[in-house]
Amino acid sequence: MPPKKLSISRIRADSRPKVSARILHILEDDIEETRVQNLFAPDPPSFLVAHLSNALASARDHRPSILSEATAEDIPLAALPSRLVLAQPATFALRSLQLHGLTRLQDGTLARFFEAAIPSASNEAILRLDTISLKGCISIGDRTVTAICRSTGSSLRYINLDFTDITADSVFSIMSSIPDLHTLKLGFNDNLSDKALQLALAAPATGVQLPFSKLTNLRLRHCPQVGDQGVASFLKHCFRSIEVLDISHTGVGGNNAHQPDLSILLMSLFPMGVPDEPTGPLKKLNLLGTNIDYFTLRTIVDRNPGIHTLLLRQMPSPNSRDGLVMFLEKLAIERQSWRHRGWKRLHLKISDVGGDAFGELFPDLLAIFPRLTVEGLKTSMSQTAFFHAVPEKVQGDQCIVRELKLPDAKLSDHAWSFLPKIRTLRSLDVSNTAVPEQVVKETIENNEFLETIDLSHCKQMRIGTRRNAFDLVKE
Repeated sequence: MPPKKLSISRIRADSRPKVSARILHILEDDIEETRVQNLFAPDPPSFLVAHLSNALASARDHRPSILSEATAEDIPLAALPSRLVLAQPATFALRSLQLHGLTRLQDGTLARFFEAAIPSASNEAILRLDTISLKGCISIGDRTVTAICRSTGSSLRYINLDFTDITADSVFSIMSSIPDLHTLKLGFNDNLSDKALQLALAAPATGVQLPFSKLTNLRLRHCPQVGDQGVASFLKHCFRSIEVLDISHTGVGGNNAHQPDLSILLMSLFPMGVPDEPTGPLKKLNLLGTNIDYFTLRTIVDRNPGIHTLLLRQMPSPNSRDGLVMFLEKLAIERQSWRHRGWKRLHLKISDVGGDAFGELFPDLLAIFPRLTVEGLKTSMSQTAFFHAVPEKVQGDQCIVRELKLPDAKLSDHAWSFLPKIRTLRSLDVSNTAVPEQVVKETIENNEFLETIDLSHCKQMRIGTRRNAFDLVKE
């Protein structure tokens, strides 16, 4: 049976001839996925692009590749095996191309590969990729994306352009040329802005299908110049289909943390007005690093009955009750329908929980969410009293949490004693805390399916225990 994936990582220059021969041998079979991770290699993987380019040329009835001169600039042709010209048209089977962290892969090098595959009036499309991931290829820009759209846009479903150098021009190309796109990742990009996205996404629709009408997963995380208007420019096309929305660490919610405003996001999700009944398609919402208006967020969650994952941060509330606590209170009330939704994950970033209100809610969170993360759990009030009643309120038979992360938590020895009462853990992160060694031992003993435990930077604990925590149950 021919291989379905080609995975390459950290290729040394002196190994290229041997690896090249192996790649050629693989390309003679049908492959469906090529994945390259080369985060620390000193040279760009031009040799791989050369192989793929020659496979394209072979697939076009062995006509001379238009890349022959271009690739000569990037790699000595003498280093390539002579059998290269005999490569069979493996590109017909190639469905997934993932090039991750290739920081020296140039825009022109990869663009020429896709430009060679652009169909003409006399040639059918030779590339039928459904997945392209160029995450971390920091030199890749608009030329490559334009070539991707022209050569294989009709078949693409997934494209990841995190940590690349694209601009809003690429967004326009994607909108215009990839009608069936389901997942679009544009994170960690300083080139994208509200104004640029508004212009790029304001173009009139062409063809019979609306742009982004099938988009279910949009990720714009860590795009600092993108705010409410930029996100709204996307949502006006995909508000009926969007299921995953990651707008963490953007300008959504405004610039004033003391007066956050999510009204534009709400109107973008429901442009025809907030419905009386919950009908929204949203399932996952990441608002970490944004200014969250919890009153409006309650409406968003209430009108999207399928939401199962939330990533939120605590907002400053010096003159009123903590908006996050009020939001969680609604979620935890037994008679409300929220509690019985099929929740999967809650991620909270805490600045200061203040009084006892969050501690009273914490046992409920353990009983609602299979995956629970609370970053920086601490209080500015009495450390001794903080979370003091939690161990008595946690009921092990009601807990369903399997993955619990409490990094940087500041709790007393007594407060930590809630951990052994849980019986469902598979993964535990208590890094950079003062969790007692005895509590860790009892937690391991009481959770037979516990697989991983992170004790990094727990400096009060023995180094041997931190490295081999599961040995505690043998002592």
